[in-house]
Amino acid sequence: MFDHRFSVGSHTDEPTIEVLQNRAKSSVEVKWQPIHSPLMEPESYEISYPGTLKSVDTKTTNLRIPITADNQKSSKHDGIFVLKIEMTYLNKLSNKRAKAVREVLIKTDASYPELSNQEETLLIKILHKKATYLAKIDTIRQEIISNQKEITATEQALGLSLSQVQCNSKQQQFVNIIKLFSKAPEKSLIKLIEANYIPSNDVRDIVKFLYSSKHDPELSKVAIGELLGNPANISLLYEYVQCFEQDFSDKTILQALRIFLDKFRLPGEGQKIDRIIQAFSELYCKLNSEFLELQTASHSPVKFSPDIVHILSYAIIMLNTDSHNPSVKRKMTEDQFLRIVLKNENGFEWKKEFLQHIYRDIQATEIKIRDVGSIETHFANPKAKVFEEPDIEGWLLVLQTEKTIFQKPKWEKKYCCISKKMLCYVDNLSDDEPRGIIPLQNMRVIGLPDDEQKKIINSFQIEAFEGSYLKRSVWNFSKGAHEWSNDSNKINMVKFSARNSKEQQNWITMINECLGVDPLYDQLLKNQQNRKVSKDSL
Repeated sequence: MFDHRFSVGSHTDEPTIEVLQNRAKSSVEVKWQPIHSPLMEPESYEISYPGTLKSVDTKTTNLRIPITADNQKSSKHDGIFVLKIEMTYLNKLSNKRAKAVREVLIKTDASYPELSNQEETLLIKILHKKATYLAKIDTIRQEIISNQKEITATEQALGLSLSQVQCNSKQQQFVNIIKLFSKAPEKSLIKLIEANYIPSNDVRDIVKFLYSSKHDPELSKVAIGELLGNPANISLLYEYVQCFEQDFSDKTILQALRIFLDKFRLPGEGQKIDRIIQAFSELYCKLNSEFLELQTASHSPVKFSPDIVHILSYAIIMLNTDSHNPSVKRKMTEDQFLRIVLKNENGFEWKKEFLQHIYRDIQATEIKIRDVGSIETHFANPKAKVFEEPDIEGWLLVLQTEKTIFQKPKWEKKYCCISKKMLCYVDNLSDDEPRGIIPLQNMRVIGLPDDEQKKIINSFQIEAFEGSYLKRSVWNFSKGAHEWSNDSNKINMVKFSARNSKEQQNWITMINECLGVDPLYDQLLKNQQNRKVSKDSL
């Protein structure tokens, strides 16, 4: 049964189109017929709805639209759409062709509510606007895809990568947290968890991070030792020691100690050392009972235990320090060592030759107890507060363009950082305050070509715009305060030289970021302008 009769045209000299629709289970059938005067002769129809556009002659007056999952109501579809019928007709009186248009709502969803003519007219307008916006969104999406391809090509041309820039920023964040680890390991662990470098605060995740040797920079070995020796971290200590289970199996006690103490530095406090060695001894006893039985004197009335292994391990560490510390003048003899550890007060006794082998091995080869990780060797730790959480930091050679009648400008090594959109540097790591501050504003940064003859490579410069000078502050030693530049010491540029091309690019990128300059955007804008000029010239 057909319902929904629609017509257009209110004047007698304009034709109208009457449209009826009937919804079946699997399709919607649409019929239409023109209502016109004898002076109007229909010639053709153009039928359009989402995804379909077809032209038919005047003999065709019906259409069957299948009901599919694509046009049912869902998160992507409305369950209705607009059907447009456009009739081309000939006006016999004027002998001119004209068009009559009719738009109706087609309901593919049976649950769609009944609407009045006024509501349907309003809904049609809304659907048209929606279609317009979706088309614009699709255009923007295509532009994004096109621009992304152009960005990739531009990155390659400029030697840049947005992902690399983000990676550099994240790497500096990691460096800052690892620097904090060397001073306050517990606080650093909280930051590492918050930044998702450690998945959770579960002790197993923390230990996995501490035990890993793949960090760049490495963790401070001193800080790891302090962390493990803290009485509040007993569960952490024992979980950490469990990581050596495979390493300790079938090893002599001296071999196991060498492996164990290569991962961190023992703390200075005796009680902390005692806790760590106790945890070591318990695991070693559990894994190497047969070996320890073989090293026990046959007449020993007492069986070995973790406490006995603990005493021997502690004595080995003392012997190692005594034998290889140049400040110890009177070295422990083999007999003295044997008297300390050969017999235990409980009656336990080691084989003499076992202990002699340990003594001679230590004399020949020191147990290397590592002092630091790469955080201390690759990154400095300046005293000035501005270096606590910089955006980027590192050693740079700096050349300032000011000169006097007494001397020419010269390159000077300074430890630099960018913090809070300021480039700061110190002459010495012990400086309490930065010796120079350059606000990164009203300037530009450019990379410079290598000068092999003068051995100046990986360099870049920051320079003021034409007719202006760089604003900077230098430390006044006599006043103990910073002073901003005046007319007598104005400069318009400062040159820098990095250790390698990667660091050079990192510094340039970070300075541009502080200046609000995006080289990719500038290059894309330039490309668009060039394309526009090319089109205009055609």
